[in-house]
Formats: sequence, structure tokens, C-alpha cells
Amino acid sequence: MMYGTSKHGKLSGLLCSTNKCGSRIITTTRNVAIASYCSGDSSYVYQMESLNSSDSRRLFFKRSFGSEELCYPHLEEVSSQILAKCGGLSLAIITFSSLLADKHANDEWNRVLTAIGSALANGPNAGNMTKILSLSYFDLSHRMRTCLLYLSVFPEDHRIDKQRLIGRWVAEGFIHEERGRSAYEVGEGYFNDLINRNSVEHGHASDYRVRRLCVENRNSNKVTIPTSLILSHVRSLTVFGHCMQESLSTFPSLRVLDLGECWELENHHLANIGKLLHLKYPRLGQSRITELPGKIGELRYLETLDIRGTRIQELPPTIARLQRLAHLHVNHMIRFPDGVIGQMQSLEEVENFGVLSYEQGKCLREFSQLSKLRTLKVANGWSHDTTKRSHLEVIEGYLEILLSSCNLHHLYFLDSYGGASLPAYRYPVSLESSCPTDACVLRKLHITYCYIDKVPGWMSLLENLGELNLYMFSVRPEDVAVLGAIPSLHFLEPRTYFGTDGRILVAGFRSLKYFDLEIFCCGTSLEFEAGSMPSLEQLKLELRVHKMECLNGASDFGIHRLSALTKVEINIYGD
Repeated sequence: MMYGTSKHGKLSGLLCSTNKCGSRIITTTRNVAIASYCSGDSSYVYQMESLNSSDSRRLFFKRSFGSEELCYPHLEEVSSQILAKCGGLSLAIITFSSLLADKHANDEWNRVLTAIGSALANGPNAGNMTKILSLSYFDLSHRMRTCLLYLSVFPEDHRIDKQRLIGRWVAEGFIHEERGRSAYEVGEGYFNDLINRNSVEHGHASDYRVRRLCVENRNSNKVTIPTSLILSHVRSLTVFGHCMQESLSTFPSLRVLDLGECWELENHHLANIGKLLHLKYPRLGQSRITELPGKIGELRYLETLDIRGTRIQELPPTIARLQRLAHLHVNHMIRFPDGVIGQMQSLEEVENFGVLSYEQGKCLREFSQLSKLRTLKVANGWSHDTTKRSHLEVIEGYLEILLSSCNLHHLYFLDSYGGASLPAYRYPVSLESSCPTDACVLRKLHITYCYIDKVPGWMSLLENLGELNLYMFSVRPEDVAVLGAIPSLHFLEPRTYFGTDGRILVAGFRSLKYFDLEIFCCGTSLEFEAGSMPSLEQLKLELRVHKMECLNGASDFGIHRLSALTKVEINIYGD
């Protein structure tokens, strides 16, 4: 005898008869009376039983969580009550589990339980199924209901092309643009939601192909991706919360890998990263990562590597093979192998390169070999001698090397060693010999926590410099004149201890829009001359005083002369 189930979930009767030609005819029906009438012999009717408790649970949890086990203990009781009311009916189980997929709040599950009602507890029938389907239908938004009902224009069991259907939805005016998404993109969301709810039968395996996958699991340490998804075409993978069970080799087409918010990420999770031959952007910002696999050198299409937040101490020598790597974001504690920097000819941006030893200081010269390098952020934390004089000689040498890198557009230099000790201001750094080879290309310059003795005259020649952050021992009238003559300067953030003769008189700065001045010691007055900073929109001042007399009689600083000013912030700190 042969038998099967109907697509509605339960088979009430089945007829199997044999003619003289040896053929078999199988008839399925939901009506037992029809089955008996057709067969003429009750022995040919097979009464299909409902799913048992174990199979019901597996089906229910597989659809709800992507796993055949209950992943959330707090849902144990309510899930048992829902299954009891489904009575082993597969369609009911699939319908309700689809409604609850990706929902983990207890109140949402109780809402579905209440909506089922008590009718299903006593043997479901066709009338009960109408109630189930109605519940699924009324759970849809009004627009999605219209889109679902629109399917009735097609014949039963007709295969419908997704693109054709969504295009018709849009043309009928059922769907509109939402929050920056096109109408077609919104329609794709509706279509996928209907599939997830089992309101539309998914007919093509290709439709299960995933291009961009985001996995979010902050509640359970077991993250399992549903087996119905084809992962071989995933191009972007982002994980929030606990790590996945799947190996990276499951995603051979990956371009973007973002594990920066992936908890408990460890070295072994990256074992197969070398197999992601199409990878362009990996982000791995977790402290349990202590090394990069040497196989990373095989990723010849890699363009960006972001390992900030890790505890990697040294990059593997194979990183020199990454000839397309343009953006490198590291921690300042990471060491580079000797000679590697000069080989990475595609580098355009290096962030947080740390100088913690003499050898790393020598590596700075390699940056001048990189013709495409535009942005460089360096953090110095080393001095070969305990005397401040020796430290300043080291800093001056570093700055001379960096400023002579004629292709740099953005240079950030932070002296964490000098900034950490109070006497740093006593021995200011000289920039006179650090004149850039090509002064016109520099657009942003930040030299922080190492104090310069004066503003060098060559700064007025920086025609494209738009942003400047400097720590200055004191501000002289000559310094103001040089800074005020920089033609394209829009953002200026100076830090200083004093003004010469207890005064800073501001003049010039034709293009400046933002000015943030901090004076660390009291006794310096500040005044803006008439006609100065005509384009200034935002002003921020941070002053320290013992008493009001420390401001040298300054009251309004001449702020009323700044004609374009829209925002002012003044912070005065007292002892």
C-alpha cells in the first residue's frame, strides 16, 4: 500500500486500488466519507495520525529558532501550551511557529496562545484551519494583506516570478518608498516576510540565496543559522553578540566580514579566514584576538583591515603580500615586521601606528616610499633617554621625517610619552627644520601633547591647510601673524600656557570658521581685533583663573566684533 499527506497538513482518508494493468491510483481527501465511498472497501482507507509530541516539538522549534531544540528556557511552558492546542496538526504547528519566528519575548508568545482559543484543543478540522489561516492573515499589516490577496489573480499552483510580482505591486500602488528605500526594495521585504510566514510557497531554491547576512544573538551562546538558507553566496556577514557555530569556510563568496561586536571571538574562529579569497573588508575588534593567521597574506583582494580593539602584538610578515590593501587600522601597540611597510605600495591610510622602540622609529622613513599614502596617524610612546632634551631630539627627528613625506594630506602626531609628564612644556620642540617638501598638499595637521617653541614661518605657505591642531608653549604676536596668514584655514585648535606679555591679540584669519583656544595658566588676556575672523561661526574658549583679575581686565574679549558668529562656548575654571 502507498500513502502520503496532503499539502494542507493532515490526511483524513486515502484510497489505493489496483487495476488489471498493474497501475495504482492514490487519492487523498480530507473527508473520510468520500474516502470510504471511493474505495468500496474500508481496508483500503488509511487513517493518518497526527504528529506525536516529539515530532511536533522538533517541527515547531525548527521553524521558530532554526534548531530542533528549545533555545529559550523561559518559553518552555507557553510553547508546550501552544503545541497542545495544535494537536499534532502540522499546518497549525508551521503556521504558529512562523508567526513566532525570531520573537523571543514571553508576552508575544502568550498573545499568540490567547488568540488560538480553545477550539483547537478538541480535534482540529477544516473549520479550525480557517481560524488558523485567519489568524496568520490578520497578523499582517494592511498593505501586506493587500499584497497577499493580489496573488488570487494567478491560477492555483501557478509559478509566479518574484520580480514580476513585485513590479505589479508597485504599479498598482500597493507599495511606496519608505525611509530611503525604493518601492521595489520595500516590496522585496514584503515578499520575504510572506515567505517566512509560509503565506507564500517558496518554489525556487535560488530565492533562498542570501547576499547580506546579519546575525544578532545576545541571549544564547548557541547561534545556528537555519539550514534552509544557502550561505555560499553571502557577500556581507555581520555578527552581534555570541559567535556563530558555522566556520568561515561556509562563506566562500564573502567580501565584508564585520566581527567587531562578536562576543567571545577567539583566534580559532579565524582559522579559515585565508579561504575567503574574495574578502575585501574584515573588522575584528575583540580583545581575545591575539594574532592574525599567516594565511591572511593569501587574501589578494583585501582593501581594508581593521584590527583595532584586538590584542595583536605583531603583524605576520605575510601582510606584505596584500598589494591592494589601502586602509589599515591598528592599535598603537602593534609592531610591524622590518621592511614590510615600504612594500605595501597601495596604502592610502594608516591609523594608530605606534612608536614604542628605536626600531619602530626607523620604520617611519618607510612611509615616504608610499606614493599613495594620504592619511597617517602616529602615536609616539618611546624615548631612548630619561632626560627631556633627548626626548625632544627624538620627537624633532620624527616630525622632520613625517613632514617631509610629500604626499601626505592628513598627518596626526600624538606624543603620549611627552604628554604624560608635567615638565613637558619646559623644553618645547622646534619645527623650523621640518618644512614639508611639498607644502601645498597638506590639508590637516595635528601635533598634540608635544609643545612647539614657535609657529614656523613655512606654515603660512600651506595653501591647502584647512585644519590645524597645535600645542604651543606660548603664543607670540608673530605666531598669530603666521597662523592668520594661512589662506584656507577653517578649523584651528591651539593649546598654550601663556600669551607673551600676558596678552593674545587676534587679527587676520580670513577663512576661519571654528576656533577653539585653551589657555592652561592664568594671567593672559584675549582680545579680537576689529575685522578679525570675519567668517568665524563657532568660538570655544577654555580659561583657568584664580580670580577675575587674572583675566587682565578682559571682559567680553571683543566677541562683538566677530560678525558671523553663531555659537559661543566659554569655560572658565577656577582653583
